[in-house]
Amino acid sequence: MDTGMIAITVTLIAIVSTPFILMLTGSSKRKSQLIKGLETLASQKNGTLSKKEIFLNFALGLDENAQQIYFFRKTDASEVAKTVDLHTVKSCSISKQSTMVKMEKGMNESIEKVSLLFEFKNNESPERFVLFNEEESLQLNGEIGIAQEWKTFVTSLLLDEKKEAPVLRARPNKTLDLSKIAAM
Repeated sequence: MDTGMIAITVTLIAIVSTPFILMLTGSSKRKSQLIKGLETLASQKNGTLSKKEIFLNFALGLDENAQQIYFFRKTDASEVAKTVDLHTVKSCSISKQSTMVKMEKGMNESIEKVSLLFEFKNNESPERFVLFNEEESLQLNGEIGIAQEWKTFVTSLLLDEKKEAPVLRARPNKTLDLSKIAAM
């Protein structure tokens, strides 16, 4: 009787724990694929990753020296690898595409896509890093917060770049009156 109970208990534990073990190994495999894809992209551009973040199905990385941002996304259907040179970026914003859905208690917003949108100084078409796509993932898993975090981070890098390289313009035929400054 004791042997039968032990066998049943071991079988139940194996049945219950197997999905969790498979999820963990699948998650670590996906994470290593994203890291490898991001590092490969950076090395193709002769860059080194000084900052990288790995998420469910995409990875973002930064090369601070070259001022490059790398994006690698891998889903069952496709792989996307993109690079943006921050020297050419005018602004970074969040693009959120959504539709309104009628529910019992009123209208509800259904988010279809969340992206980081990079607009360039030379007015070429913007670059879009799609962080969430409703067609590939059924629900949001923090992508809006991630987009906000990276938007803030990139914006601070862009502001730092502007502070480091001020544009000085000489005024012709103007002299500086130091007596007014000394009187202050």
